[in-house]
Amino acid sequence: MLIKRRYSGKTIASFGTSMIALVLIGAVFFGSGFSDTYQETYQRFQNRTDKISNTFRDSLKDGSYKVASIEYGTKRKGDLSSHTVSLASYIGEYKGIKKQVRDLYYGYNIDHVNLKGKVWYPLHKEKCPVLFIVHGNHDMTVDSYLGYEYLGKHLASRGYVVVSVDENYCNSYIDTGFSREVDARAVLLLANMKQIERYNYNKTTVLYHKIDFNQIALAGHSRGGEAVVAATEYNRLGRNPDDADLTYNDHFKIKTVIAIAPTSDQYMPSGKDMYLHNVNYLLIQGANDHDVTTFQGRKQYEHIVLGPDNVKSSVYLAGANHSQFNTKWGSYDVEPPFSFLLNTKNQISAREQRKLLVGYCTAFLDGTITGNRERMDLFQESMIKQKDMPSTISITGYEDSSFVPIADYEEDYDLASLSLNEATATTSNLYLLSEDPVYESDLQDKTWNTALHIKWEKHYEGYYAISLSDITEQDKRIISNKNQLQFDVMDLFDKRSNHRKKAACNFAITIVDRSGRQASLDFKDSTILYPPLPIRLYKLQFITGSQEYKHQFQTVQIPLSRFKKKNQALNTKEVKEIRFDFDREAAGEIMIDHVGLAK
Repeated sequence: MLIKRRYSGKTIASFGTSMIALVLIGAVFFGSGFSDTYQETYQRFQNRTDKISNTFRDSLKDGSYKVASIEYGTKRKGDLSSHTVSLASYIGEYKGIKKQVRDLYYGYNIDHVNLKGKVWYPLHKEKCPVLFIVHGNHDMTVDSYLGYEYLGKHLASRGYVVVSVDENYCNSYIDTGFSREVDARAVLLLANMKQIERYNYNKTTVLYHKIDFNQIALAGHSRGGEAVVAATEYNRLGRNPDDADLTYNDHFKIKTVIAIAPTSDQYMPSGKDMYLHNVNYLLIQGANDHDVTTFQGRKQYEHIVLGPDNVKSSVYLAGANHSQFNTKWGSYDVEPPFSFLLNTKNQISAREQRKLLVGYCTAFLDGTITGNRERMDLFQESMIKQKDMPSTISITGYEDSSFVPIADYEEDYDLASLSLNEATATTSNLYLLSEDPVYESDLQDKTWNTALHIKWEKHYEGYYAISLSDITEQDKRIISNKNQLQFDVMDLFDKRSNHRKKAACNFAITIVDRSGRQASLDFKDSTILYPPLPIRLYKLQFITGSQEYKHQFQTVQIPLSRFKKKNQALNTKEVKEIRFDFDREAAGEIMIDHVGLAK
């Protein structure tokens, strides 16, 4: 007997609600997530300038050289044979399942790690500058070293030799990864550099005389970004700081180091921070990085000791994540099921992210390796629109060896004293003035830098002034040869990000000479300082309406000639006072660091 079921309207409505909920849950956890609009809004600030540069566009253009490639250490016919290196002194975790997995998969043990990689080079050109690039930690069954082919081919067409080193032996498989193995990655890189040098002087190889070993650059991604720093220091020192019996006697002439979303503090020789000396340094980080979630490389950036003709720059890219710099790593920075929680719809595309890496790396290498310093405007000028730049926000830091620091706020806790001897600071009518640790966001649990924290509110016309009246005659002569004011600044006023108009931060900057003549400029007319970036890495943040505000330093460079245009009587060779006047808007909160003069 068939019984005809009857469904009430309430039951049908409940069923419909459940289905809608399931669809929404599926869309949230299996879709790419939600879009952000802040990038488009912030880009409107760029409309304040009509200056245009072709540096980025020119850096993207392939060169005139035909490109060839060859692999080494693969044991395949036609590839170059290679030596091995022992990493036993650097990886103490080589035992148990970690040892068994590697011995079985690779067919050799830690005492005989194969030197392996791929080389892209220009045909019909000799004595080329060379870039060695190393990847970071990932699944060791994935050929991570092949993930930078787009960069290798591009640079080779412009006359560089590019070597991508396979460091998969240091990588993980399921739960068999190493930790604190950055020194092993550094040694593996140095051994590969030596191997390539052997090919360069061997007449039987296609790489014979291809490379000028006086023009070396290193680049590293993720843990590789920390490894290139360790390799540079091992190369400089000639021995291991933790074990003097481990020596490195090649003394390669490394001129430039590039760190892409690098880790920090995974390797600390003798428990100390690493400093790089007399090299050029480029740091690139994405704001939407779900792996290295804070700007860890900024610590290393602060520890670069520039030589007589060196440059350092940092580039912070809104919408860029960790993995898309490598074509083998996919679009997600974490593995399933956790990847379902990530919001990727607010990321820039993989194509745009790699385009940015190509443009910035090419310009920096041309500027520091081949000597084309005109390329450095890409890192210096926020008020210049770059043709063919992908639509995102780039926040840049910059310093070269011409910079003379007046205040870096690291010397003590006295608000009146500054880095330059006998320079002093005074202030009045500010809601807050203190020297505080710098935190990129509220979620950052450690810091490595101190800066000047300034907060002002309505009905106050406060100022912060730096006096150079009492500095030595020698220092007066030094700064008299400088022609631009330079400082780093970040906007901490999170409310600005939520304001519907999202107006740019503004205050006045005043220069006073020894005769008391002065001139002032509006800060907003000198640079583009973006409000804090409201970052939402996870889909749940869109549902709950929460975000993580990220703040980054932007370097500001203002030619002193601009002040002189305001007052022709101003003597910019006799600067007595630099003053920041906070009377242009009702409220604001910023941090200032590295105030000085440069050429």
